[in-house]
Amino acid sequence: MGYKLENKDIRINNINLIGYGVKGNVYKYRREAIKIFPNGVIPEGVIDKESCEVLKKISTQAILLPRKTATYNQQFAGYSLKLVHKNPAHGNIVTMRKDDLIDSVSTLENDISILSNNRVLLDGITPNNVLISDQIYITDPSRYTLVYDDRLNASRLLTFNQFQLYLLLCEMITSGLKKCGVNGAELKKVRRVLNEKDDDVLPSEYFDSLLDSHSTFKSYVKKRSL
Repeated sequence: MGYKLENKDIRINNINLIGYGVKGNVYKYRREAIKIFPNGVIPEGVIDKESCEVLKKISTQAILLPRKTATYNQQFAGYSLKLVHKNPAHGNIVTMRKDDLIDSVSTLENDISILSNNRVLLDGITPNNVLISDQIYITDPSRYTLVYDDRLNASRLLTFNQFQLYLLLCEMITSGLKKCGVNGAELKKVRRVLNEKDDDVLPSEYFDSLLDSHSTFKSYVKKRSL
């Protein structure tokens, strides 16, 4: 009895607690992170065991999905994820070098395509679920939804998921610039420019064109009159 990861006994305690929230706590276990739902109760709106099993079979690079199922007294209690460590040198999206940013966003876009083809709707992605290490990672899939309604096909899912991703990136950019001391008037100009992206243009393509010869978003705002 107790906690198991797949069929292996594990010990969960506060010594290896690395994150916590209303929806559950995250613990470090060897080279994995394990999300455990509080008191063994699955919160409303969070993936269940069946959804977890489906997500485990999908391969992505930067949108982290469940790897193994965690149980408590044989009941579904959470899942493990790839353990990613923050990189202080890349803690803010607006100071990421242009090439690294474009590569990272392109990876997220590819993951979005894979998830959409597998009928996965990204729900609940916020900057709180993002970690920047060697690239941008979206770390918490607990609210992702499997959609089997024929009215929302893979193409429509892709459009919605890409929109969700762009909203996330825009929020990260504006909050990152604010942390760097950019004033409200300049932030308003940045939001206007970000809102000018056409729906049929990928974020990576738009950022590539927008930044042009500027090395980072921070330098773009600093050196260019918007």
